[in-house]
Amino acid sequence: MSKFTKISNEPSLIDSNILVFAHNIASPFQERAKELLFLVLNGEIKGVLSPQNLLEFYSVITNPKRVEKPLLIADVSFLVDEYLTSGDISFIYPKEGTSSRAFSLARKYQIRKADIFDTYLIATMLDNDVKIIYTDNDKHFRIFEEIKVINPFKP
Repeated sequence: MSKFTKISNEPSLIDSNILVFAHNIASPFQERAKELLFLVLNGEIKGVLSPQNLLEFYSVITNPKRVEKPLLIADVSFLVDEYLTSGDISFIYPKEGTSSRAFSLARKYQIRKADIFDTYLIATMLDNDVKIIYTDNDKHFRIFEEIKVINPFKP
């Protein structure tokens, strides 16, 4: 039986770190992340990704400074193509007003430095009516009152 509970039929963004953990054999979170992705790919959780998630996944999983056992570019390219073309997971995309919304959120929450990228992801979510995110980076996302943050690695 899964340790995950379906909280609603609403779409939920699967953050990049979930992808990294699922495909990183050195991660202590690998099994849990794979379980979550399995539920998404089987339609039990209505998970979505954005292109930003795949870019971040690619960046991290190929970087020996970020993961103990980085994947080969050919292997990551295959995985990314599978996510993009399988049809098992939906994608959300930035809209015309997403940048404006991101900067508005940045002003509201006094966002600085690289945190603007997470803010842009939140703006993309909101512009696509996605208000739930599964992530290990709950501290970065909890400040946003507009969304619900679920850390699947915490009890």
